[in-house]
Amino acid sequence: MIAGTSFSVPVVLNTEADIWGIDILIDYDSTVLNATGATLSGGFLDGKSYLIVPNTAVAGKVNIRIYPSASAIKGKGDAVFVNFTITGSLQNAPLISLSKFDVNEAAGDGGLRMSGSACQNVKIKTACDPNADDKIGLEDAVYYLQCIAGLRQNCTCEATLEKVIQLLRILSGL
Repeated sequence: MIAGTSFSVPVVLNTEADIWGIDILIDYDSTVLNATGATLSGGFLDGKSYLIVPNTAVAGKVNIRIYPSASAIKGKGDAVFVNFTITGSLQNAPLISLSKFDVNEAAGDGGLRMSGSACQNVKIKTACDPNADDKIGLEDAVYYLQCIAGLRQNCTCEATLEKVIQLLRILSGL
């Protein structure tokens, strides 16, 4: 990923529970990332009369509170998506860390979801920009596939199917 790229990191709840409140604190490297907000859209609380209060006022920290405006519902899965924009160089692969994940004022079973697993820390890696257009998009996946098929010469990045799959996961948010 390159500067200007936006992405979301889902916070997942692994164990079903009545949700009366969720408190989340995420730490990140503000020299290369900027937290731009958080949303319930696309998660199990989407459209369920829950309020979200994301606070990104302190550089390097995201504080999120989620609570029902009416009665609680039972659920598990992706609860909230935290949005980031890359603002600097990812040479040192910065970490995004889940410092606090409380559900109903007790430690929640879950974490930051990456590649189907709940993690406490996520390392953001640099993706090669094979067509050198300073953007990461579907055209880069096509470029990789053309390199693998031998349809392009002098490919700037080592093209593998694993990289194509990784790129498609980045683009789809998985």
